[in-house]
Amino acid sequence: MGGARPSWRVPALAIAAVAVASVAPYVPVMDGGFAQDDHAIVERNPAVRSGGIAAIFGTDYWGGESALYRPVTILSFAVERGPDGNVNPAGAHRVNIALHALVSLALLLLARRAGAPWPAASAAGLLFAVHPVHAGAVSGLVGRAEVLAALFTIGALIAHTAAGPWGDARRSRLGRAAPWLTGALVFLALGSKETAIAAPFLLVALDLVFRPPERGRRGEWLRSRALVLAPTVLASLAFLVLRARALGSAFAVQKPVLADNPLVALHGAERLGTAFGLAARAAGLMIFPLRLTPDYSGPVIPKEPGILAPLPLGGLLVLLFLAVLSLAPTGLHLVRIAPPPRLAGPLRRSALAASLTLLPYLVVGNILMAIGVIFAERLLYLPSAGVCLLVPCLVEGMLALRRSPGPAPIAVAASLAGLLAVACLGAAIRTSRASAEWRNDERLWEAAVRSTPESPRAQFTLGKIRAEHGCDAEAFELFDRATRLWPYFSSAWYEKGLILWKRGDLARAEEAFRRATQQNPRLEAAILGLGATLQRLDRREEAVRTLRDAAERLPGSARIAEALGDVLYDAGRFREAAEAYHRGAALGRSDLASRERAARARSAGAQPLPSP
Repeated sequence: MGGARPSWRVPALAIAAVAVASVAPYVPVMDGGFAQDDHAIVERNPAVRSGGIAAIFGTDYWGGESALYRPVTILSFAVERGPDGNVNPAGAHRVNIALHALVSLALLLLARRAGAPWPAASAAGLLFAVHPVHAGAVSGLVGRAEVLAALFTIGALIAHTAAGPWGDARRSRLGRAAPWLTGALVFLALGSKETAIAAPFLLVALDLVFRPPERGRRGEWLRSRALVLAPTVLASLAFLVLRARALGSAFAVQKPVLADNPLVALHGAERLGTAFGLAARAAGLMIFPLRLTPDYSGPVIPKEPGILAPLPLGGLLVLLFLAVLSLAPTGLHLVRIAPPPRLAGPLRRSALAASLTLLPYLVVGNILMAIGVIFAERLLYLPSAGVCLLVPCLVEGMLALRRSPGPAPIAVAASLAGLLAVACLGAAIRTSRASAEWRNDERLWEAAVRSTPESPRAQFTLGKIRAEHGCDAEAFELFDRATRLWPYFSSAWYEKGLILWKRGDLARAEEAFRRATQQNPRLEAAILGLGATLQRLDRREEAVRTLRDAAERLPGSARIAEALGDVLYDAGRFREAAEAYHRGAALGRSDLASRERAARARSAGAQPLPSP
């Protein structure tokens, strides 16, 4: 029985292939546990455990003063909590993977809405589904912020096509509803991750590329676009109001620390050169994602001497290429130059893909402003969607330049299909290996130490894990390596001091605790360790001075008040000890009241007295 194949077969096969490709590489992490920041954001987060809407929308992301506001992401975890308030990590991993599959399919649909043929759209979806640079975002539960932001941003672009370049809000019910759906999706994207700040600008870019203003009718074009984008503007303002109520300011910005983002210590040519060098690193990971790591802190990324160094220059050229490609269709339209008809579609789609890469990257790339981290693979999740769309669009454009119009020869099509299959298979294998590393903290940080031995945080975190398992010798070596890589690492100095204290090496323990308190004068544990070491060395007066100074710096620390009281009591200064215990009791340590009474009794000369 001959005849043409049913028209639904190609879409069905493409959708099935993208869905399977999105899930298969992440099978190793499906039953994984919590890792890295999952513990604080998901496992122990009070807002997640309570599930209260007021708490979720009324606090910042970290439950402190982080200036990050992601209530939609937190709400997604709260929905998954069980009757005991706990989130099942295996179930949460499966949700992450399912959401990633939806993003891959959404990218395929966006490509189709932009006019891409099924082979090109399928290639974009497949490349995105298996790209190894996504391993951290999909395998780490906190990476859901990236995945949700991408899903809602691409969803907003798809919805905008119904009322923007391809729709007429006056003629169809879908067209009338589309602007409001777009606005709702932008609101959800903004509430998922800060990367979505690019979403409203991407909507404008979509209009400029596919429905540019006609000469003499720009006023009408602006009015029509303003009406279509009005719900997005309202949604953005509503989000800013909620953000202001939660953080105290709608435009609160996270202050990066030196260990996480060394760019804060750079200025001028070094600052600009290092930032542009990051773009080259990102481009390299997009093309050859071989070395993956969860951490780029400290000296992992060296500073660049200036913008003319090879890496910064390469990054600048990448960004300029994306900017020129993004503006090319609009620029040609303004100067009334029409590209050949067979190139018009691929050029527009390439411009959309370039915008989808460039605009989100400018938010996270430390170029416009310094963010919390200098670099992270998970931050490339949304920009990589543009890259995965750009590759087949560029290939489509090159095929359109052939002398003979029409479909590509079978040999060319087969070669391209084979190349795509090999690339996707290799990427899927690499992604599968990377996802397996996210099953738990130990496997993750063992892999991080192997891939980036210059990362002080990787050394430190694996050292903490080894210390918890009782492997103090190995832990000490890891902490020592961390302090050699990053001498400002106060927590690593403290952990070294703790192990030296256990060994009885008090002189070196004192040195380590001092280094910790010099780097971070508010590190309570290191202050207590230094005080205890000095007391054990019979240098009580020095211990008293150290703890008094710390009590002035940290007047809200009951533990320091307790330690000061103990040292003073041991030195026979009972009245002062009673005052220190009294401060500790006033800070909520009711158990110190009995010590206060004992110290006051000894001060008054009463006998006998219990030991505090």
